[in-house]
Amino acid sequence: MTGPPPPKRRKLTNVPAGAVDWDVPYPFPEGEGPESHHATWERERARQLIIQLLDLLKGAAQGCCARCSSKEVCAKDEDGDEKAKIGGRGY
Repeated sequence: MTGPPPPKRRKLTNVPAGAVDWDVPYPFPEGEGPESHHATWERERARQLIIQLLDLLKGAAQGCCARCSSKEVCAKDEDGDEKAKIGGRGY
């Protein structure tokens, strides 16, 4: 007499809870998971990284302007946001 049959494995059709926030896409077995999971994950992750980069750059520019002592070094752009000037040109 052998043991009981192995439990049935459920086919994954959605990303498991918590795996949405991973830095890598969930590794679905071949033939399982949402059809466009990898493409959607890449697009959303790229969007998140771009937003984080822009926030870092904006914070760095504001920090630079906070340390400035003269108006020649810092200026405001058309939107009223501060931006650093390097060599007399705003970048």
